[in-house]
Amino acid sequence: MSRMKLLVLLVLAVSVTVGCGNQATTEPLGFVEKVEKGEAFVKKAAAPDFAKVEGRLALFEGDVVKTSEAGEAVIRFATGAVTRVMPNSRFEIQPIKVVQTSQKVVYTRLAEGIAYFYVEKDKEGAKKFEVETNRAIASIKGTTFKVEVTDAATTLTVGEGLVGFVDKASGKSVDVPALQRAVATEQGLQGPEPFNALADSYLSDAGAVQYFQTGGN
Repeated sequence: MSRMKLLVLLVLAVSVTVGCGNQATTEPLGFVEKVEKGEAFVKKAAAPDFAKVEGRLALFEGDVVKTSEAGEAVIRFATGAVTRVMPNSRFEIQPIKVVQTSQKVVYTRLAEGIAYFYVEKDKEGAKKFEVETNRAIASIKGTTFKVEVTDAATTLTVGEGLVGFVDKASGKSVDVPALQRAVATEQGLQGPEPFNALADSYLSDAGAVQYFQTGGN
């Protein structure tokens, strides 16, 4: 799984409505809902080391989730948005940096690997969702999509909905519709172009999406 090794950190900004006020929240920003395969580990903000996830675990600012070589972990945010962290990946909950009158913007970072994202269109708290990487920014309002980062590229693949994709270096942007993908590299933005949805069950399997939306019940 060498393609998941990352030389340049991927910065992932997740914007979700979680409340009001200017102080850091004492409520969880999300939970490790389930470790479906392999193992997952969490390093709490004040802890020196990672500890194995055993059962459902609350996540707060500064917490870091990483998966084993075969691990897959499902994270559910308080808004209902869901992230599936794939094997050999590292996902961080960053401190709140921007606060508006009626909402807090929560920043996260995918330092390496692959993650899938499920944002329900009609969920009030999941209407705004932004993913920032070292190369590109994706802006989403209700969709199913995948972000993959290697040392050479950031790849956005959309299963459902419409995602705006911006190359940070050039400022060029494209809208990536369902069943298409775009890639940002040192050479710029490429695509969008069609892809075979059947080749990726996490994007094409309606049952899998329903699982996330219902909390796995």
